[in-house]
Amino acid sequence: MTVEAGATPDANEVRAGQGLADAGYDVSHQPTANSQGIPDVRTADLSITGVGQVDGYSPVNTNPNSIVRNIEAKFDQANGVIVQADLSGADMTSIASRTWGKPNGQNFNTIVFQNSNGQVFRFDRPTGGK
Repeated sequence: MTVEAGATPDANEVRAGQGLADAGYDVSHQPTANSQGIPDVRTADLSITGVGQVDGYSPVNTNPNSIVRNIEAKFDQANGVIVQADLSGADMTSIASRTWGKPNGQNFNTIVFQNSNGQVFRFDRPTGGK
């Protein structure tokens, strides 16, 4: 795991990066556009080799409907998300499936869930886009 010059990851971003690195991913924390003097541009928190640009999300409300809506709001920011929450396997599967069904998220390809123990569970968009 590396931290690029100008990046200032918060505690949740560090935990996400470390969990992914522990799972074997090459992870880099990225500086925000704002920290680079570019206001009003949303950027992903992490760059993960083989995955792409991934933004972190630590929901307060773990209702699957709320999580899907918040993931959808990240479609223009990254091509993946890491959701840090304790969720059942059924909820993770449902959230991923519903996200893949969103017509405006065709370039959003990976959802990683991380529980409070640091375990990561990766879901990739199925071949064929659904």
